[in-house]
Amino acid sequence: MTNLDLLLESFRRNARVTEFLLNSMSDEDLTFSDGKGGMTVAHMLSHMGTSRGGWLADMSPEYAASTKALTDGKFIWEWQTTDRGAIKAMFKAGDEAAIQAVQAHLASGQPFADPRNMGTYQSNPAHFLLQNIVHDSHHRGQIIALLRQNGYSTEQLDKLEEHCDPTRPSIAYLPSIHGMNSVTSACPHGPLFAHPMNLKPRDFDLRVPSAL
Repeated sequence: MTNLDLLLESFRRNARVTEFLLNSMSDEDLTFSDGKGGMTVAHMLSHMGTSRGGWLADMSPEYAASTKALTDGKFIWEWQTTDRGAIKAMFKAGDEAAIQAVQAHLASGQPFADPRNMGTYQSNPAHFLLQNIVHDSHHRGQIIALLRQNGYSTEQLDKLEEHCDPTRPSIAYLPSIHGMNSVTSACPHGPLFAHPMNLKPRDFDLRVPSAL
């Protein structure tokens, strides 16, 4: 298995973790916020889904079309919904677009465009997939913090983690929302419960850590 194969598998696992979390929450849970002006859970999930197309709109615009088509004409970074089906569709389109863009730029040898001069993964386009995993993990941590803040008990949170056990057949063989069947855990114990950081909306740019 190549390094790219490993990263693609990690990216697909990331999708299953997010899908598991979304499917585990009620419609009421999606409305939770910190009560101080921060994003609701639904807003965070919407933002996570649109981020792929939002970044691609600058870096490789032809691959952003599928996500833009789902925004009803809104600026992609402003789109949000409480419709879990629409959120899943945005994630599906965004993940497919991200993979296609990375594979195309790797095949051509051309780096992503960098119109804002912010270092858009110039060393290797595949780092874009890693950025999305890190970004999603950050917001999943915020969502878990909001669930706790809005009344989730220790038992409920423990049950979320219990259902991520890779030895459970129903989870170990869970297909992703993209139809990518794989014998793997839906939750690798970590990304779902990432450090919550702060609960305020944040602006995310395209800068890449120097370690990449």
